[in-house]
Amino acid sequence: NNRGRAKVDQGSYEEALDDYDKAIELNPKQARFYNGRGVAKSWLGDVEGAIADYDKAIEVNPKYAGAYNNRGNTKSTKLRDFKGAIADYDKAIKLSPKDSGAYSNRALAKTKIGRVESDNGNVEKAEDYYQAAIEDWTAAIKLHPDDVDYYIDRAFVQSGIGTLKADRGNAAEAQMYYEAAIEAYTQVIKQNPKEATAYNNRAWVKYLSAESKIMTLNANVTQELYNAALTDCNEAIRLDPEAAFYHTRGAVKAAMEDFINAKKDFDIALELHPKYAKAYFDRALAKEAIGQEDAAKADFDKAKELDPAKFKKSTGRHRTPT
Repeated sequence: NNRGRAKVDQGSYEEALDDYDKAIELNPKQARFYNGRGVAKSWLGDVEGAIADYDKAIEVNPKYAGAYNNRGNTKSTKLRDFKGAIADYDKAIKLSPKDSGAYSNRALAKTKIGRVESDNGNVEKAEDYYQAAIEDWTAAIKLHPDDVDYYIDRAFVQSGIGTLKADRGNAAEAQMYYEAAIEAYTQVIKQNPKEATAYNNRAWVKYLSAESKIMTLNANVTQELYNAALTDCNEAIRLDPEAAFYHTRGAVKAAMEDFINAKKDFDIALELHPKYAKAYFDRALAKEAIGQEDAAKADFDKAKELDPAKFKKSTGRHRTPT
């Protein structure tokens, strides 16, 4: 009912459950009540109960696109069942082809599969999923061109494809994707000059682009890109001094071999986010570069403790997105 939905919007999930229980008792044939209760249960961590309610909503109304979309969200975010989520988003889009959110949600699920494939070394499969995600975000943008998040998310995946290309030595193709991402972030900034994430992400892509330029031995362009990335980092931090933005600036400074100041940025990132595994790993690299071997080992160990699947002791540059 409307009161239950309002309480979900307010974050009062337990109260919302009570309202939906009463509404279902009065009218058990109303699919939207089950759907709303499923949303409340999902927020409360009752994943099994949420899925059961979405199932019931679909049983009552098989053409209820919102229930398919919400079930997909729960599968994707709570169960990491990305393929199951995509199947639900497919159905939601078929039933409601003008729902930009369903395209965006499907793109996010495809992106997550792409990351898994990339981590497993299946680069071509990863790229296929990333390309499919880009197509979905393009569809979402056509339906809702004022939503800057769609541009940001699409650009993030474009830069991801660029990195896959660069890692395989395809510097020219990598630059095409990096430039497309930079242009997208620039458009977002023009629309909203206070969008800190766009500045941070544009900085990161400029950093990746500079790293790729190193392979072409274009030193002047590389330095210009690093400097431009630092400018973007500074603006992102001015607008919103969050841990990820300090990490990005630290990574850029480390790439410029300013390891002392890079370490300072990683220090701040870790003060703000003490369980930030990437920041420990990159601070370890910076400490190693300035001869602080014992301190570097402690940071490497902490990074591995926080995320053992991803981080191993290494002295090579790493280009994992922030």
